[in-house]
Amino acid sequence: MTFALHAFLGPDSPGTSNDLLAAHLCALFADDEDFCLTWEHLPFAKAPTLVLRWGDWLARIAYEEGERVTQDGAYARGVLGERAPFDLSGATSRVRVVFASDDDRAHTNQIVSLMHFLQQLPGAAVFDPQQGDIVT
Repeated sequence: MTFALHAFLGPDSPGTSNDLLAAHLCALFADDEDFCLTWEHLPFAKAPTLVLRWGDWLARIAYEEGERVTQDGAYARGVLGERAPFDLSGATSRVRVVFASDDDRAHTNQIVSLMHFLQQLPGAAVFDPQQGDIVT
């Protein structure tokens, strides 16, 4: 089953971009010979998305800004209430990761590495909309 994580960037988070994310992710997985990073422009998307591939499995990552981010932040704030690390309803940017299905758990290490990567983004709150909770 696919799932997504949203790393809402707080007011003290430094600026980022898809290009900066690509550079950090290439460095993170530099020693993984199966790793491949490409760009993909999805229908209805304003900007290209990063596609991280390990063989036939992938994860899509995108830096996003705007009204949709604010709406999703308000939803997350409503779900989390006082557990939110900051007022997510005021978030205007995020890094969103969509993981492909990994029913055989062949890519658990990559998933964990990407979750850890999101958690290390300065000032970010990583929200799991499927679980309705902050990733810790």
